[in-house]
Amino acid sequence: MVEMILAMVETLVEEEAMLVEVVTSKVLMEEVMVDIMDLEVIVATMVVVLVIVVEGAMVVVDQDMETKVVDMVVVKDMMVTMKEEILAVVTMAVVTMAVVTMAVVGTMILGIILDNSNQIINS
Repeated sequence: MVEMILAMVETLVEEEAMLVEVVTSKVLMEEVMVDIMDLEVIVATMVVVLVIVVEGAMVVVDQDMETKVVDMVVVKDMMVTMKEEILAVVTMAVVTMAVVTMAVVGTMILGIILDNSNQIINS
């Protein structure tokens, strides 16, 4: 009878050990599942952050390109203004030179006429 009781106790101890192993396995599996879910959340967060960074970079590039286009338009406008100012200065210089030349030539012609008049009068 003692042997039967010992056999039953031994069986109960083995069953309890198996039950502990099953419970331990379930706990480990749950921990693994929690770790996997944590990793999924981390990866999803990283993807969202990456998308935000890429979109931000694209906006910065777009704004930079728009700024460069605006800068180019401003430079072009400045060049057109400078060209107009240079043309005005050159035109003014040409007109001034023409007036001065006409005055010099007129003075020379007047001098010649006066010389001729004086020669006619003196002769």
